[in-house]
Amino acid sequence: MISTWVKILLAITLSLVLTSCIPKTNQPQFNETIWLPQGWTEAERQNFHYMSQGSSTFPVSYQWFLALERPVDLKHWFAGEPEKPFADPIYLQRFGFIRSDSNDLPIGFTKSKGLDGTENIGLTCAACHTGQLTYNRKQLLIDGGPGLISLDSFGLALAEALGETRLDTARLDRFGKAVYGDDYPIDGQKAALEGAFDRMLEGLAKQAAFGALSSNKVAAGFSRLDALNAIGNTVFNSYAGKTGFENMAHTDAPVNFPHIWTTSWFDWVQYDGSIMQPMIRNAGEALGVGAQTVLLPGQPLPQYSSAADIEHLYDSELMLAGEYPLENKRFTGLLAPKWPEDLLGELNQEKLESGKMLYQERCSGCHGPSIHDDSDRFWSDDNWQTIPTSWFGDPNGQAGKKYYRVRILPLDTIGTDSAQADVLAKRTLDLSGFGLEGDVCSIEDGTFKMVEVRSEPGQPFPLALGLVVQKVTERYYNDHGISPEEQKRMNGERPNCLQAGRGYKARPLNGIWATAPFLHNGSVPNLYEMLLPVEQRSPVVYLGYQGFDPERVGYISTKGRGRLNDRMATGLTRVVVGAGAKHGDSNSGHEFSNNEGRGVIGREFTDEERWQLVEYLKSL
Repeated sequence: MISTWVKILLAITLSLVLTSCIPKTNQPQFNETIWLPQGWTEAERQNFHYMSQGSSTFPVSYQWFLALERPVDLKHWFAGEPEKPFADPIYLQRFGFIRSDSNDLPIGFTKSKGLDGTENIGLTCAACHTGQLTYNRKQLLIDGGPGLISLDSFGLALAEALGETRLDTARLDRFGKAVYGDDYPIDGQKAALEGAFDRMLEGLAKQAAFGALSSNKVAAGFSRLDALNAIGNTVFNSYAGKTGFENMAHTDAPVNFPHIWTTSWFDWVQYDGSIMQPMIRNAGEALGVGAQTVLLPGQPLPQYSSAADIEHLYDSELMLAGEYPLENKRFTGLLAPKWPEDLLGELNQEKLESGKMLYQERCSGCHGPSIHDDSDRFWSDDNWQTIPTSWFGDPNGQAGKKYYRVRILPLDTIGTDSAQADVLAKRTLDLSGFGLEGDVCSIEDGTFKMVEVRSEPGQPFPLALGLVVQKVTERYYNDHGISPEEQKRMNGERPNCLQAGRGYKARPLNGIWATAPFLHNGSVPNLYEMLLPVEQRSPVVYLGYQGFDPERVGYISTKGRGRLNDRMATGLTRVVVGAGAKHGDSNSGHEFSNNEGRGVIGREFTDEERWQLVEYLKSL
């Protein structure tokens, strides 16, 4: 018998398939793939692409993932042919994942072990942080750039494939033989397989039902994800073994996957400048994408045992960070990509020089001086500061390394959509029965203090998450005999300090040309539009098309071609970002105009000034 929850899932999936479709985007064709030089060796690149962080991201084992067939294609169905494999990298390209010449899996997919030793399929950092663009029949790939993937569509296709396998006896038998061998089924294998499918689909059905209840219903789509709420849902609902919607939040605050070069040396990271310690950032991400964790006391494994591979996370951070940059006043590790003039066109030096002066006058106050053209100021003490050693519990210690001071702009100043900043500022959790107790460093109005987290209702989400991740890393350190001095190095020589709700950070703009779409929620398609008054920006943006516009500097926002409605025809994500935008999708703020009020940060540019500044930003 198929359970009611499974029927609900299949009904929801069918509804989504009919209204939004598994993407079959007509992408620009290319006949050559080029990795832009960014300071990494090929071995370092491969490590970043496939090094496991211990995540079991999807609800299937590695073996199941390889055995699963893709959702039904009517051409094959009418011909009575079996579907091709779901894991085929060519098929997974439609969700934005990048094929590899050196691995059977797309970049960012890897085999990981769960807490029970099961081999699962998980994502690495590279899945969300590898950029791609196509121009003049060449595909340019960028390590550490914003991914152009759609985890929404991928999850929908996976649920559809699982549901169809459960319903189709012939398909289920093929799946069973792929998993168990040609002698399948024996000794109740089929009944056990059906039961496993039903439990898995029931979990997916509950998630789909919860998502359907959202009053805002902001779709993430290509290049975006509400990572903060998703991590919170995984940690405080899934890992806590909740069977309902306790501690769940709707994922209605999507952000563009951020670019990650240089970030190892910032004093604060995340769009809202909320996290200080690199290990907390990375281990928290690993938990969010499925590094199984024992969250509650009284379990067979000790509390805070986790599949998160803390040492691999540290290795990845070392590759990103490189050497301490103030030693020689230069960054190593993963470098920002330089504009490839031989591929995207030569820079206009006259416009560039005029744009440089505009940048120094209008942009450097928030984004800092250019590392290329104002090096002395960039490396000066005005931009680099130490972390007080008292935050390590050592009030008499000597000042340690310096880190780049990112400017965090208040919401009323920058005026951009507040949904992402609201997540940490407003979300609370009921931690009753979690056995989670401890103090967490918090910065409020520039003042350091320790805040207690207790196992009771109404606990601040950022502090609870920060404390859980801290306890997971401490458990790993203790279980693996890692010395206090080595722990300090692995933590990036910074304490676990958090802040929430202050605004959004203005990071240096090195490599900004390769990071479209723009604003933290990806609501502006290109750099040229970033310099327009808000009312002149595109009211609708289509995300997911990989064709690049080197003049305006961003992805081409196009409906594509097709016979039905926009989304059905193209598989692109259509986002209303202008008037009538939902909270989470607005393209307001960061405005240069002669208007007055919230989000206006400077006078309106002339059109010639816009093109001059765009030309300069290409060179950073």
